[in-house]
Amino acid sequence: PYQQRIVKMSSLPSIVSILKDRGYEAVALHPFDDTFYNRNRVYPILGFDQFTSEKDLPNAKRYTPNGYISDMAAVQEAVRELKSASKPTFLHLVTMQNHFPFTKGLNGPNAITVSGVKPEYKDELETYTHDTKLTDEAVAYLSQQLKTIQRPTIVAFWGDHLPALSSGVYAQAGFNENPRLKHETK
Repeated sequence: PYQQRIVKMSSLPSIVSILKDRGYEAVALHPFDDTFYNRNRVYPILGFDQFTSEKDLPNAKRYTPNGYISDMAAVQEAVRELKSASKPTFLHLVTMQNHFPFTKGLNGPNAITVSGVKPEYKDELETYTHDTKLTDEAVAYLSQQLKTIQRPTIVAFWGDHLPALSSGVYAQAGFNENPRLKHETK
């Protein structure tokens, strides 16, 4: 919808516009290319007042020069924006650290060992698991920091798709027996 439909609209009622009508500031944060999925054009249509992208975070931490901006850096920026807000704020954060490809070493040396998988998937799964551990650390930091904000706060997490692991990983996990699993997020 971002690439084909919303980009052609002038506005679209959404949770963003509902909250803005109730006095919230609406902020989007995506530490990646602002043109990815036309976010630079779609976010204003959805009603966001501000959009912070990779270009606005030139010094944000990456685990390697070619890696994505770390989830910790993205969460730290989100916390900074929430703490500096002068009124209730709806902040929509989309992170990239755990996006494929799951290249060994992209987010530093893998700190987790995976067993029970075919050898050809070992590096991929260890990388994904390592990256997920880094995200867990960022979420723990976010939780700690939100407790210091002196107003009610609601946090919602969701994934918009399964990780793009090799199809053999999903076959070994039994997803072929229940194809619906490939289309669910938790």
